[in-house]
Amino acid sequence: MFGAVLTSCLLVAVWPGSGPSALAQSTGDPSLVRTDTGLVRGTVATDHRSFLGVPYAAAPTGNLRWRSPQPRAPWPSTWDGTRTPNACPQPSGSGMVPSVDEDCLKLSVHTPLRLDRPLPVMVWLHGGGFRHGAASQYDPTRMVVRGDVIIVTVNYRLNVFGFLTSDALDTATERSGDFGLQDQQAALRWVKRNAAAFGGDPGNVTLFGESAGALSVCAHLASPSAAGLFHRAIIQSGPCSMPFRTRAEAAADGAAFAQSVGCSGGDVAACLRAKPVRDLLAVVATRPPLAPPVGASVLPVQPRTALADGTFQKVPLLVGGNRDEARFFVGQQYDEAGKPVTAEQYPILLERIYGANAARVRAEYPLAQYPTPSLALATAQSDHNGVGAAVALCAGLWTDRLAARHVPVRAYEFADGTAPERVVTPGFPHGAEHTAELQYLFRYANAGGELDSAQRQLGDQMIAYWTSFAATGTPTAPGGPTWPAFRSDTDVLAFAPGPGGTHTVDFGTQHHCGFWESLGVPGT
Repeated sequence: MFGAVLTSCLLVAVWPGSGPSALAQSTGDPSLVRTDTGLVRGTVATDHRSFLGVPYAAAPTGNLRWRSPQPRAPWPSTWDGTRTPNACPQPSGSGMVPSVDEDCLKLSVHTPLRLDRPLPVMVWLHGGGFRHGAASQYDPTRMVVRGDVIIVTVNYRLNVFGFLTSDALDTATERSGDFGLQDQQAALRWVKRNAAAFGGDPGNVTLFGESAGALSVCAHLASPSAAGLFHRAIIQSGPCSMPFRTRAEAAADGAAFAQSVGCSGGDVAACLRAKPVRDLLAVVATRPPLAPPVGASVLPVQPRTALADGTFQKVPLLVGGNRDEARFFVGQQYDEAGKPVTAEQYPILLERIYGANAARVRAEYPLAQYPTPSLALATAQSDHNGVGAAVALCAGLWTDRLAARHVPVRAYEFADGTAPERVVTPGFPHGAEHTAELQYLFRYANAGGELDSAQRQLGDQMIAYWTSFAATGTPTAPGGPTWPAFRSDTDVLAFAPGPGGTHTVDFGTQHHCGFWESLGVPGT
């Protein structure tokens, strides 16, 4: 069991108790909470409570498929919040949580057992490239108990179900393409209405996410319709300076998808809505994933533009990435498949990724400086991955610079090169790759092996920083270094285990960001 175990005398002191939390728990039963749509029964453990799979919107089925999320009708009896909710539809495959259940707009609420004051609320948006993943992959119990916060994990529509752009799906009041982002905002509105019932403070909500979840946070920072829905934000491996797709690009992808499922003529919307989930997923598995565009209902401008001109939600930010981000992707494509990058392939791949800049990139990242060509490629791609650099480290630095002109920013790098590996690959150490930090904050379904004692202490330190930021806007950790506000490239806190492992670094120099700026790559 994660976290400290509360004694039975504390349980008696809290249930029933006095003060704000007692008013929130009007049922007098810690396993039962009254939401605005009905009672929910969850699970009470020795140090926390969990309410799983609570609907925050109506099932997006039938005529509601590819529509904005609609209110869920109240349920007449008690909702069973003890069962893990299904993921939103996605095919099988690496990292996937296979599902054909469209009734997936559900969230799970995790609280400490002791609630003697309204607690900060943290709302987690999962990653997965906007094409896979689920709230159920992240058990936040340790963070909830150690950090004394409430954490809400959210499912949202994915891939074609969440981000199909088509004029045929547009209405007089909404534009297609970002239904998944609309789901996330519907979940935030649910939290605003119901946080107090679980002992949370609706006036202190932190939105945080990783990868596609972090890019979603960027979208909500730039979205006028997200105003007042959160008060701080944490962005993990999804920098806001990288461009989202344009409406035109998304519409072309949408038209190609509709044609591929036989819905290119007549009433396209009706044809698409009549297709069984399994038929749509069969095509999804053969095509590039869809992601939210600029110019749909939620996101009017590129997040980078909003950061640059100061028209974003001005909340304190905590922004960072993982030192070896691209080893996740290079490993999957090459070494894990038994086909490591060769010296002969290296310049060819650089040309494919960086085009006219390939020769300069090769000179900046010469093979002689790296143990293998795969690691050379992964290092360059970690720093900046060309046009599609959604997780580029230098793009994170440029995000810090833009945002820090308007709001307090704390910048970090996860740098534990010995993080447990999700796949052990001879000759290819995965290091601090993309997603590696998740197992330090959560019990994460796709993690590698167990953390050792030093890594566990590092996880405790990170949890302290994350949750104190949620509580006050200033991240602190007992015995940890002061985390400076970002004012220059040297104000980046690197997280690694052991004495002195967590310290500030010159991030811009470490990741060649001046070089990438000189190339004028995306995100600068």
